[in-house]
Amino acid sequence: MYPSAMRLTVQGIMFPEFTADDILTNAQAHLVYFSERKQDVEGVLFTVATHFAGASPADTPMMNKRHMSFLAQEKFMKRIIEQIEKDGNAEDVIEKLKEIQNILIRATAPGGRGGFMALSLPSNETPEDYISIFENEWNMCYEKYAEHNGIATKESTELANRSPFPIDYASRFPALEKPLFIHVPVQSLHVSKSVFVFALDTPSCPTGKRSFDDELSDLIALDYYALWMLSEFLKRMNGPVGNAVRSNGYAYGGFLYILWKSKWIALEIDYASDIVKAVDAVKQLFLDMQNNWDSYLSETDVSLARSTVMYKTTVNQSTPMEMLSQTVFNSVHGFSSAEEHNRWCSTHIAAVGMSDMRRVFDKYVCRFIDDDYPMLRLLVTPVGVAIPEELGPYKQMTLEEISATYETE
Repeated sequence: MYPSAMRLTVQGIMFPEFTADDILTNAQAHLVYFSERKQDVEGVLFTVATHFAGASPADTPMMNKRHMSFLAQEKFMKRIIEQIEKDGNAEDVIEKLKEIQNILIRATAPGGRGGFMALSLPSNETPEDYISIFENEWNMCYEKYAEHNGIATKESTELANRSPFPIDYASRFPALEKPLFIHVPVQSLHVSKSVFVFALDTPSCPTGKRSFDDELSDLIALDYYALWMLSEFLKRMNGPVGNAVRSNGYAYGGFLYILWKSKWIALEIDYASDIVKAVDAVKQLFLDMQNNWDSYLSETDVSLARSTVMYKTTVNQSTPMEMLSQTVFNSVHGFSSAEEHNRWCSTHIAAVGMSDMRRVFDKYVCRFIDDDYPMLRLLVTPVGVAIPEELGPYKQMTLEEISATYETE
């Protein structure tokens, strides 16, 4: 079964049929999807947040998430449709697709950039056997691919059961000197959302600079796990943030969360009927927590937050699909096995105490109530929502204005 599945997968990569009709249908389907995203406040919020918080320096490639956003892709798909409908064929587009295909296929050849694959196997199986099967299928199909495309060199792929990671992810958050206030009114929306984002300068995984055991012994990711536990406490049902905004009817809820890959920490206010009052309510909550910490968090709350985080790290490995995803995560972030990842998580989670959660609250969360801290403060609202000056010097921009900036990138 596995050899057949691998053969079909490799054949799909190397011998696809690119036709004008298929490309046109696919591009039109994407435009429908983009239209739907514009009517979804969540989709608009994070697309715009990534645009501003994922800005790339002039000498670096554009962040992948920005490439994939509908702000960039909508105009791209429209150009493809226009070209096919105007010329009646898609030869130029097909040639570009073949170039991309060739780059992907030949990445594993000698001199190529390389790549990696993740296998999720039962513990009694030998990875080398499965690697060998994939390697044989790939090389067999590649020989036909090379012959068909006039590639003289009979390159071959060599796979090894090893990891070239961890990858040292660098935050793409712009070097702001002051807060960036953006207000995006959208005609199709009926509720508001806000997200405040800044770069998180604390490690979450092994860095590879020292041995795994040394970094684990020093608990280098303690702040990360303390923040995770604090976020679970704050956003739980009937938790402090929820009570501040939901019980007063300002918004559905509020959430503090960490985007590990982007190295961002974000505070989101969800589905707000009055975004101005909701933002102010969260600010007043954090100010009160500074002065009355013990009235909000008890040792029981710490234990519940620890159990929640431990449960989430465990449930991520409860099905084959989730285990595969976790395997990729482990490899990219420098863990040699699921067991090593679990030891990293459990050791850090067990070490977090009340004082650690208070420390990260003061160090990181209180930045959200510092009016001068350089972060992205983004509001996405229906058209007609007025933002008072006391909330900040918000610059109003439409989706069309933001999208237009991609023409020069």
